[in-house]
Amino acid sequence: DERVEGEEEPAAAPSADGERARGAGGKRKQPAAEEGEAKPRPRWLTPRECARLMGFPEAFVLHPFDMDSYRLLGNAVCPPIVALVGGLAIAAAFGTDAPADA
Repeated sequence: DERVEGEEEPAAAPSADGERARGAGGKRKQPAAEEGEAKPRPRWLTPRECARLMGFPEAFVLHPFDMDSYRLLGNAVCPPIVALVGGLAIAAAFGTDAPADA
């Protein structure tokens, strides 16, 4: 737990908007920069974009409230990883070859 002299909280790296980011309890989203402006303005990733990055299918139904979707996605395991690990476990259990994409 490194602390910057004179600060009460642990030091944090600057975020994309140049401010210091807070931890999960700080309720501060991490921005993705928008292009086309002289000074890029932060744009938050939508829950759907987060789900896509994690490998969820487009048909996956998100929670109707964004904050709940962010929380649920943050606690989720990426579907491609589950498929890979599950395939390897089944192959090992039944003595078959590992899946082709493993």
